[in-house]
Amino acid sequence: MSRLSTIYRQGQPQVNRRHIQIVQQDAFPLLDAKEITICLQSCDFIATEELVTKPTSQFIKTLFEQFLDTFMGISNDVIVKKVKGNKQENGSHENGNGNHENDIRIEPSDNSYLDDSDTFSTLHLITLHRAAYKFFQGCGIYDLTLMDIMRPDPLKTRRFLSAVVNFARFREEHSAECEQLVIASESSLEKIRNVQSENDRIANQLTSLKEKLESDGQKKASLKQVNSYNLKLESELKKLKKAQEIVTLEHTQYKEEKSHLIEKLDDIQYLVSEANRDLERLRIYSTTDVSTLHKIVADLETQLSLLQESYRNSIQYDQNLSITIESIQNVENELKNLFRILEEISNDITKENESSTRLNDTQEYLDQLNLQSNDLSKQIQQIQRQLSNMNEKTEKLKIQADERIAKSQQQLMNYRLDYTKLVEQRNLKEEEYNKKKELISEIESNISKKKLEYLMEVRNTELKVTRLNAQIKLYLEEVGKKVFTSS
Repeated sequence: MSRLSTIYRQGQPQVNRRHIQIVQQDAFPLLDAKEITICLQSCDFIATEELVTKPTSQFIKTLFEQFLDTFMGISNDVIVKKVKGNKQENGSHENGNGNHENDIRIEPSDNSYLDDSDTFSTLHLITLHRAAYKFFQGCGIYDLTLMDIMRPDPLKTRRFLSAVVNFARFREEHSAECEQLVIASESSLEKIRNVQSENDRIANQLTSLKEKLESDGQKKASLKQVNSYNLKLESELKKLKKAQEIVTLEHTQYKEEKSHLIEKLDDIQYLVSEANRDLERLRIYSTTDVSTLHKIVADLETQLSLLQESYRNSIQYDQNLSITIESIQNVENELKNLFRILEEISNDITKENESSTRLNDTQEYLDQLNLQSNDLSKQIQQIQRQLSNMNEKTEKLKIQADERIAKSQQQLMNYRLDYTKLVEQRNLKEEEYNKKKELISEIESNISKKKLEYLMEVRNTELKVTRLNAQIKLYLEEVGKKVFTSS
């Protein structure tokens, strides 16, 4: 192989970056070399971990040929025949003036044409690339080029093989769904081919017999016999048509019953889905109710702690009030002492000044002090009332706290009862779901029985058709014998 040019090597990082972007946009996951190797070997493909990590052109060619043979039914012999056919077409049109889109021309290099082996290998590579490109399009790869086969890149090869492995896994998962259809289609195709070959053979016999009848001189007597025998065959055909009409009517009835059963099955599936939804809701309730109950209990506990804190604050306030009352009493005692001092001072003043004026003054002053003492006594009474009110409030708060605790416990009991009811409902729903499952299985068994009956009826009609074909063969043989004997 020739060495890569410097231009190609300088542009390689950009290509790798672009390839990484394409890998990120792919619909399938990129697998590692070990997993790819194990999957390919399990599918009977020739692959090793070393060849996957360091792929060669020959390895990629053989692997692509195996992919086409396994997944698309295009063997290497088919590719070789197609290459040979294209080569012969190119040779026949070499001297023509017209240009064709599918013609492959190989340009001369160094004034010398390539030999037949090079031409064949080139055409083989191009054909392999076209077929592989179609296959990889189905796998989700749209950028396969000839250089990926001639000079494979490890990262791109790993991406291509990851696509094939994911395609093989998808096909293996869904192949069981189509196996019965494939078997039925193959059997029907085989029957059609047999019937067509039989019809061709009978048509050939009829044409040969007609030619013999036309060439024969005594055709009036033979034609009468043929017409009489044809009348018999027509009567038998009419009987068979009536039987076929009966079979078609039964088939239509079967189809109608099948559609009716399918509708019932859809209804049951809808009911099952609704039951599943109810089950999911019940499961959500069963999983979340306990936590919500714990949350409610925690909230009630926090409320209780807040109420206890407020009760403590009220007790503290009561203590503070008692302290204030004691301080007020101390003030009263001090005021009394002050009054005594004032009396002594007033006595002294009366002694020094005129007794009458001083006595009046002191009397007025005493009246004012009495008023103040009355006001203080009123304030003391108000504070005592407030204390009594606070005591009543604290008792009410205690009663309310006890009531709330009792209510929360009652709610807990109610929630537990609701939870037990929900569990019982869930069990009932599960029993209904199991009953519906049994109904579905019974309906499916009925459908399979109907299918078997239909297949038996089809086989009976096929046996009747084979009997008719045998009678036609006997008739043709007798006609042939009579024609030969008359000739």
